[in-house]
Amino acid sequence: MKTRELYELVMESRTEAMRRTELQREQILRYTGSRYDGKTTKDSDYPENYYYQYVANASARNLTNMPRLTLSSGVEEADPDVLRLEDAGQRWMHDTNYRDMRRALLVDMCFGLAAGIVTQEPRPGYEQFDDPVHTPKMRRIPPGSFGWDVNANLYEESEFMFHVVVTKKWRLKEQAQRESGWDLDAIEKMAENRDDQKKVNKGDVTYFEVFLPNERLDADSEAWADIPESARGKYHGVIRTLGYSEMAVELRAVRPYFGPRRGPYFMRGFMCVPNNVAPLSALVANEGQIKSLNAQVKANDWSAEHRKAVVVIDGVTIDGQAAVLDAKDGDIIRVPGLAAGGVATLELNTLTVQATNREDMLRQRADRSLNTSDSKRGYANPGTTATAENISAV
Repeated sequence: MKTRELYELVMESRTEAMRRTELQREQILRYTGSRYDGKTTKDSDYPENYYYQYVANASARNLTNMPRLTLSSGVEEADPDVLRLEDAGQRWMHDTNYRDMRRALLVDMCFGLAAGIVTQEPRPGYEQFDDPVHTPKMRRIPPGSFGWDVNANLYEESEFMFHVVVTKKWRLKEQAQRESGWDLDAIEKMAENRDDQKKVNKGDVTYFEVFLPNERLDADSEAWADIPESARGKYHGVIRTLGYSEMAVELRAVRPYFGPRRGPYFMRGFMCVPNNVAPLSALVANEGQIKSLNAQVKANDWSAEHRKAVVVIDGVTIDGQAAVLDAKDGDIIRVPGLAAGGVATLELNTLTVQATNREDMLRQRADRSLNTSDSKRGYANPGTTATAENISAV
């Protein structure tokens, strides 16, 4: 595929990724509440922070303990090789902080999709060596910085996948001097990203790492220069590095990819959508129900905040109606025309039983749709059996 054609397809896919992210931005703002950035009062419109509740419950159910790798050789006696592999797996999870990475990916999945890349990095404790021992490590990719072929019906059928890299221009030039295959002239001509508000260049540049699983290299390609001939048939697709330097260019020579057939990326989501690669999250699917719940909670909160009870007695006043409306909770108001010796108590903006029942009904409906019943939260009723709790959670 020609450079310009691939670059235009990548840009189209990135636009789609940013559109998906923009749709989730409002939900993420509600999830963080009104005090996270110190600038807004988002909880005034969404007092029921169902987004945080859902994410917290999902994290508690899935990430309580460090995952443990269990292997078996299929025989009764313990195989020393299997035990050594298990120990190596546990050490890898500890060294790469696997649990915290899973937590970050789970939060992404709650709002849409989770994406990441597997890279080879120096093993902790070996970074200072000239030729350090390397180990695979997962790194999260922000959902808006990951994309695939928008014309594919399935993720596995994509002609390409990519992620966006934003780095300082001086750092990219240093990297290009250390590693082979980079085009320093093209990097020098790349325009720096601009801060439109401050009207200054930020000093960083953007480029794309693109994996093409079906692209092959010619036998005489320069990419084979440092690769033994015996290994040349074992690669799965190629990696291309694209940028814009007065025009769409290859910032680095095409290189073969020797990792898994599915490529360096992984993408996960909760539910599949017919004829669409992007997965569906529970929060997005149930946004209407969450909005209805928030509207009712907001209305009930307003009623509780503005509720007042006033006592009216027979007497003379200039404007009894205005006095009632302006009264504070507990005030006594004289109203002309009230029966002699009559005393009456008025309650205004009362929180009704119907309103509280509707709030409970809407919350239960959202709980059922999002599978966050009391038993799933850990609030079991001691008066019921475990079977009854499980049934109520369905």
